[in-house]
Amino acid sequence: MNFCKFSTEVISSKHTVIDNLFITDYLPLAPDLAVKVYLFGLQKCTSPNSQDNDLNCFSDTFGISKEDILSLYLYWQDQGLVQVLSTEPFEIRYLPVKRNANIKKWNDTKFSSFNSQIQEILCGRMITPNEYNEYYTVIDTFKIEPDALVAIAKYCTEIKGETVGHAYINTVARIWAAEGIKTKEAVKEKLESCALVSIDTSLVLKELGLKRKASIEEQNLFTKWTNVLGFDKGTISLVAKMLKKQKKNTFEKLDNALVNYYEAKMLSFFEIEEFENNKENLFNTAKNINKALGVWYESLDAEVSEFISKWVGLGFCEDTLTSVASHCFKKNVRTLQGMNEVITKFHKLGIISSEALKQYIEDLASMDKTIKNLLEIMGVCREVNQWDRTLYKCWSQDWKFPEDIIEYAVSLSTGKSLPMQYANKILSSWLEKKIKTLEEAKKLSETVTSVNKVNPTKVVAREYTSAELSALFDNLEEIEI
Repeated sequence: MNFCKFSTEVISSKHTVIDNLFITDYLPLAPDLAVKVYLFGLQKCTSPNSQDNDLNCFSDTFGISKEDILSLYLYWQDQGLVQVLSTEPFEIRYLPVKRNANIKKWNDTKFSSFNSQIQEILCGRMITPNEYNEYYTVIDTFKIEPDALVAIAKYCTEIKGETVGHAYINTVARIWAAEGIKTKEAVKEKLESCALVSIDTSLVLKELGLKRKASIEEQNLFTKWTNVLGFDKGTISLVAKMLKKQKKNTFEKLDNALVNYYEAKMLSFFEIEEFENNKENLFNTAKNINKALGVWYESLDAEVSEFISKWVGLGFCEDTLTSVASHCFKKNVRTLQGMNEVITKFHKLGIISSEALKQYIEDLASMDKTIKNLLEIMGVCREVNQWDRTLYKCWSQDWKFPEDIIEYAVSLSTGKSLPMQYANKILSSWLEKKIKTLEEAKKLSETVTSVNKVNPTKVVAREYTSAELSALFDNLEEIEI
């Protein structure tokens, strides 16, 4: 939904016009991020019907949550520059900029203790009035205790040094506030948890051959690997050592590797090591599959990671995969994604080995031969199609009619305009009457023919109640096709 629009008092144009009063009266005291969001929204007001005039665009552009954007607009609402019309859906109206005696100015005496504490922590530089104002806004907007923000700032200096910027400190504060960490005690518990993660993360850095402290982002990655993906610390360390030998010793490459292993369902180092040792074979398999499919890729890394390792993990060997690729090519399925769908179906059928695949193909060929014979009995000269196979499977597997009964029904369909459908109708009536032998089928057929000659059947229409029709379709939904 387009949520940033001018009020009727403001005239839209092709240019983004910034009122001088905003620059002189509002901008100096406003938090940096609040100014950015205000100006970005002001520009969106000039084209209110554009597709990117929505909350997701704002969130993606500034890398903050939708709740944070609402908080920043509530700040501007307090200043009298916007009106928050609705939060669900989110809708903002920009108002004319007027000189406002109610501009929010912070009482420095209220934060005097905070000011001295945070300046002592950031002793590597002087804190500017605007930076203090940024801290006050975060404290007020996110309801964080001043002592809690001091503790967060101290933690950030341990990570980034005494010259760490206020934007970094406030970002950490906002993220933790979203987790409910707003008091000094809550920050203390969080820091104790971070300390343990920091030690583990530093060990991983050491395994990668990197001599420095772990950043907050790297600690968050380590938490993701252990808590979300489920890797144990030992496996992470061993993978880090392995990447160091391959000269891929960065946290980003370690994260990519662990995510790929996770997606391939390899969580222990034994599985990972076996995969890496067998990687050359996997690349050869990929080349053979691509050749059979008629495709070519300059790099096989993504293919091996996304497809080949997954298929091998399901139990498919190289011969089977190459055979499936050839089968796909003949069926005009010539992409890895298309082949993946075929592999998934074969796995569901339990067809994994090359022998099972060969037997499956032979069974299909045998069935086609049988259906071809039935078509010849009907006097139909054409190739077997999927509709024929579906009908035959229904007769033989679902309805469990033996071959001799099926052939007899087909013989009765000879000369009809739609012989396969006519045979299906006959077999359906026999199923209803529980016919199980050829003798019963012939006897019933002769009786029906005799009766029809003497007294042709008159079809009597019957009206069904809505309840009966509803029950019919409810039962149909239970049948898998």
